[in-house]
Amino acid sequence: EFLRFGCVESKEGTQNSNPDDAPHPHQHRPPNILVLLTDDQDVVLGSFDHMPHVRSLLQEQGVTFSNALVHTPVCCPSRSSILTGRYLHHNGVVNNSLAGNCYGTDWIRDMEDSNRTYAAQLQQRAGYTTAYAGKYLNQYGVRHHNNNSNNHNQTTTRSNNPIPHGFDHWLGLVGNSQYYNYQLIQGGPNQTTKRLGHGHRYPQDYLPHVLQKRAVRWIQTLPQPWLVVVGWPTPHGPYTPAPWAAGTMAQYHAPTNTPHYNASTSSLRHKHWLLRQLHPISNTTAAYIDQSYQKRLEALKTIDRHVAQLVRHLDRRSILNRTVIWYTSDNGYQFGQHRLSLDKRHLYEHDLRVPFCLRGPGIPRNVTRSALVASIDIAPTLLEMAGIRTANHGNDDDDIVMDGLSFWKYLVQNNNDDDDDDKNDDPQQQRQQQRSQPEDDPFTARRDLLISYHGEGRLPCGLAQCPSLPWDKPLHMPDSFNNTYHCVRTLYHQQRPPARQPNNNSNTTTTTPTTTTVAEDSIYCRFVDNENFVEYYNLQTNPYQLNNDIAQLGPAQRQRYERRLQELLSCRGKTCPAAPPQVEDVGAADKSKPLPEHGRPLVAS
Repeated sequence: EFLRFGCVESKEGTQNSNPDDAPHPHQHRPPNILVLLTDDQDVVLGSFDHMPHVRSLLQEQGVTFSNALVHTPVCCPSRSSILTGRYLHHNGVVNNSLAGNCYGTDWIRDMEDSNRTYAAQLQQRAGYTTAYAGKYLNQYGVRHHNNNSNNHNQTTTRSNNPIPHGFDHWLGLVGNSQYYNYQLIQGGPNQTTKRLGHGHRYPQDYLPHVLQKRAVRWIQTLPQPWLVVVGWPTPHGPYTPAPWAAGTMAQYHAPTNTPHYNASTSSLRHKHWLLRQLHPISNTTAAYIDQSYQKRLEALKTIDRHVAQLVRHLDRRSILNRTVIWYTSDNGYQFGQHRLSLDKRHLYEHDLRVPFCLRGPGIPRNVTRSALVASIDIAPTLLEMAGIRTANHGNDDDDIVMDGLSFWKYLVQNNNDDDDDDKNDDPQQQRQQQRSQPEDDPFTARRDLLISYHGEGRLPCGLAQCPSLPWDKPLHMPDSFNNTYHCVRTLYHQQRPPARQPNNNSNTTTTTPTTTTVAEDSIYCRFVDNENFVEYYNLQTNPYQLNNDIAQLGPAQRQRYERRLQELLSCRGKTCPAAPPQVEDVGAADKSKPLPEHGRPLVAS
């Protein structure tokens, strides 16, 4: 007999009636993997709330992580960390430009050609057929862009437009997100590649539709096990909805009823230099924010429909129960919070938090998990579900060293019955799931993450939009050279053991159940600027990050964060997830030691 993920089948086709009686995932054929990656989709401000197919087909059939954060809140560096499972100081990509190594020669040599992406590892170590369609890294193919090739197809050589190592099938977007009038590079390793020009016709040129057709073809024809990644441009600007969806979300408005929308001057007074320069949001900017919010929701309706179509095709092929489907984004977004009109790039929760859910064999259904999960955890989890262990789990090969942690064991440890409608509404059931996690699992022991961003600006003003726009116009990219920061993002829970309490008017006692509470939820950030500025927020008491809480930290607490920040900035592989040191164990932090600048110039602040 041979074993398949989710069932046991003999050569004659005899199938076990209960898929959950299958052996442990590492003992049988690995699953197919479908990764669905959106672009700039927030979860804090409502962009994930209007996708009924995603809710019913992914969230209700799988696990949603309510505390999913990116390592860096901007496209190319975040995507590089997803591909490699490495922090920025470990993969070398610092911003969206070629100079920042976004699809630069160092990235190609050190990561792709050295087989340090999850795709290369799945292909070469686990025998996956791998395919990618859509936006990859912002500078992909840009160096060889031909402005005259939009109206015809152009054949090029692999040396001009290399297909990333590790992918057998490829349909990659040239440059940043577009919906019409773009170019795709089609091909595969060791093949002559073809540059395809697309125009402005719907549906044949609408990029989400083009990617959907290719993904459906792949899942219908590729040999198993396969990895298919769909990198949608949605809902990144210019937020172009399909014609049938245009105007359908006009009744929804950007969230303006929260304290941090168009934040007060007193709130911004104690924030870093860039935010201190921002003017209040004008009526013109507010109207533009609202229109952008609506168009993003409308564009996402196509993605929601495509998710349903993909699930339906998997089901028709009878491989839905052998496919793990992931849904997430590369960063969050903002709509006027802290006077940041649009875009991302900042240390605040609306930029860092992303939608994150997955379903598949071995994964419990309709469950929400509160564990801290990060974008750098995706790659090691993909590998472990295929039976490949990273350096954090006992593999010392240099090309498989990852800073993130696999949460596969955490996911499947307590899956009792896929047929049980496990809504996880019972607090006692949630506590039991958390108690039963293995103590030696690094994922469950981790308490913090490194958050990093490298600011971009132009001379002479140092802002990303230089000269700066009039105060009443929306800033599409609120950024500056000295918006470079590194943070310790701490989030973990603690359990209180059962306690016996006497009952009133009787000699009996009652045992209270084990309770789980948030032990710490905070972010400590130091800027690489000539103020050496620090922002700190206790998110349990200051969830909107209004006033800087740095004055609330005593010397020992601040030393703890400074020490941990230095550790994270130099960590590699299994040294990254170490538990934060206790305050009493920390000596004075060396604040004179500069944080890494990666050659970024600063402006006077």
